[in-house]
Amino acid sequence: MHEMTIAEILLDQVFQVSRANRIQKIEQVDVEIGLMRQVVSEALQTAFAALSEGTPAQGATLRYVEKAIKAHCLQCDHLYSAGVDSLQCPRCGLAEFKIIEGNDIVLTSITGQQEQGETDRENTCG
Repeated sequence: MHEMTIAEILLDQVFQVSRANRIQKIEQVDVEIGLMRQVVSEALQTAFAALSEGTPAQGATLRYVEKAIKAHCLQCDHLYSAGVDSLQCPRCGLAEFKIIEGNDIVLTSITGQQEQGETDRENTCG
């Protein structure tokens, strides 16, 4: 289950950002996940909840948006939308491509409460 590894890496990043911004209690984590990663939503949610137990992220909402796969054909120079099962270029029919989008996992924001009673703060990563 690669979702457990993804959740571990994600939480490491969340904790780094929250420490740097003095966020004491993490309430929401927003992520973009490319379709090439083939993440199973329920498995990622379960892994995130299990690994965040007993941490400042316990009970936080994990929201993610799936990013479509976009490819560039190295043969005919065509940019196209692709699927995990259909990476061939629709113009020339060859499967010589470079993935342009849809293969990354990006932490986009963290929402939480700062130390010393400061107001809620959202930090956008990028």
